[in-house]
Amino acid sequence: MAGAVQGQGGPEEGWETLTEKGRFFTDEACRQFHHADYVPFPKETYNQGRLFTYNDTAVDINKTSALLNSREMRRRAIPDDIAKADAQIQDYQSAYVRFASYLEGEGKPLIAQEAQGIDGEYFTWARNKIKVIQADFREDVATSMRQGQHIIVNARINGTVTARLMVDTGASMTLLYQNVMDSLKLDPKAALGTATTIVADGRKVKANVIQLDSIEVGRSKVERTRAAVIPVSSADIDGLLGMSFLGHFSVSMDPVNGKLTLLSLK
Repeated sequence: MAGAVQGQGGPEEGWETLTEKGRFFTDEACRQFHHADYVPFPKETYNQGRLFTYNDTAVDINKTSALLNSREMRRRAIPDDIAKADAQIQDYQSAYVRFASYLEGEGKPLIAQEAQGIDGEYFTWARNKIKVIQADFREDVATSMRQGQHIIVNARINGTVTARLMVDTGASMTLLYQNVMDSLKLDPKAALGTATTIVADGRKVKANVIQLDSIEVGRSKVERTRAAVIPVSSADIDGLLGMSFLGHFSVSMDPVNGKLTLLSLK
């Protein structure tokens, strides 16, 4: 009998059986389907008329598989959830900066003019509220230098390598030159993928995208951030500090004085 597992005795001795299609038979069914394709199990192992525990095992396996799939889907969604949370924080920071700047800048004459009455009470309340909200933020004025109209900062990569990076809010991702990659001693095979970037002379260069443990500028640190590495070098800088880092902060740049200010939630 193809596919059957031979045991001691036979269906006539009261064995429970399992067909290849997963149907289960009691003793009487076995007698009626004596020559059917079946997998026998000794009667003494299971009570007569009960289904083999394969059914329960299959259900448990299916439940476990569904649970693992659900957890895997949640794990894959974590980066998206983090990005959404970062975007919400960025919106909150930006709204705070705009409103605080208005109260202390463009809106200041109006506030003085409307010092009396309902509008004056509102502006007084708003300024007091801004002072309370201000306590939620940390302002970090990073040590930097000016190069023409650009700002250069010293960035600590993975806590071990210092790189001179030009601040570039137009770059979607931090860009590192090959010498930084060599200093970090990272395996090129660990690249997450590739991207095409345009360098200063207009050339399109293929870059490896890598996952960094951290980038730290001043007292501001971003962990598990991505960067692109290109096979070029420069005597002046070691790369660009892009939005994969800067996007975590409200950024204020003063090219005249070579000052970079990063605002973030505490």
